[in-house]
Amino acid sequence: MSIAIIRGAETSRLTEIGSHEIPKEVFSLLTGRASTAGKQIELRTFKSEEDLIDCLRRANEACFEFVMLDPGTCECSSQQLRNIMNRLTMPYIEVHDDHVIISADPNDPASRMRGTRESRPVVDESEIA
Repeated sequence: MSIAIIRGAETSRLTEIGSHEIPKEVFSLLTGRASTAGKQIELRTFKSEEDLIDCLRRANEACFEFVMLDPGTCECSSQQLRNIMNRLTMPYIEVHDDHVIISADPNDPASRMRGTRESRPVVDESEIA
């Protein structure tokens, strides 16, 4: 099983080669921890909403176990994109500069939770499985 990290480029650096790459040290740490858990990480990038929709379709077809989506500066607001997000068969986290959206059950839109630095819940250690 694998985890997909799908990242968008920042507009100001869109033309720079590799501008949307995760630093090697961070990616190495992520892949090491994933490997310890018996998982693989695949990094996919996009430059437009059309590319993002294609990345999400491919991730869904590849049966990833989990998706982390960092849209960068992509607005991610079209109905076509929301439709594909609603049809994902795996849980995902959508990470934005000022908030995150977590979907524990992709088949239940009501399970989506939005959190900000100000609204994050306090979780007691006993609540962690």
